[in-house]
Amino acid sequence: RTQGGMEARYTPRSWLTVDGNLSYDRSDRATDFFLDQGVKTEGFGNGGPGEISRFNGVTNALNASLSANLLKRAGSFTLRSTFRGLVERETNELTNASGQIFSTPGVNSLNNATVRFVNSTSETIRTNSFFVSAAADYRGKLIIDGLARMDGSSLFGPEEQENWYYRGSAAYRISEETWFPLKNIFNEFKLRASQGTAGGRPDFNDQYETFNFIQGGGLVKQNLGNKFLKPEYSKETE
Repeated sequence: RTQGGMEARYTPRSWLTVDGNLSYDRSDRATDFFLDQGVKTEGFGNGGPGEISRFNGVTNALNASLSANLLKRAGSFTLRSTFRGLVERETNELTNASGQIFSTPGVNSLNNATVRFVNSTSETIRTNSFFVSAAADYRGKLIIDGLARMDGSSLFGPEEQENWYYRGSAAYRISEETWFPLKNIFNEFKLRASQGTAGGRPDFNDQYETFNFIQGGGLVKQNLGNKFLKPEYSKETE
């Protein structure tokens, strides 16, 4: 496993901060299995025909983001805003080969197997997202907040690869008012309302029409596929 990351921050103004980060993650996996011809195992009291398998897998992931954060005070108001962009890249390369019924004992090679099975997988996932948020409060007692996010991913169908989400909320801290009659009972009394949406990404294979290879040649359909595949979507109101 190889991992690394770096972050940077720059403050050109007292009210503006720019920060970014970059991270990398690579995973290498390998499995080698060999059961020689003639070895006694359960079911083969006089010695088995031999089995062998080899697996190699590599996953590379790269994530990068850049954001600008604004914080400004104007009289009795405090204003906050954030602009952020996010890029994600991931590739998966998997190869698996196995065989059985050896021609001769003692040879740890796939070529020694008279019956062989091979399969491989190659996946690439790309995501580009950005969001903007803004908030304001008046003397720490009236607070509003809003956010809009665009999530674009290759995991969605080609007709639905960009999807928007939002969040909005407002709060009133009544206990900050001088006329609040229950200060001796409640040190914090706040009314709040919010609504937001979110979405979940599907699995890699869900959007594609897929086929399987069959022994002896030919193809058989496996999944119908859906080019209009959308993300899982939920809305919450509080």
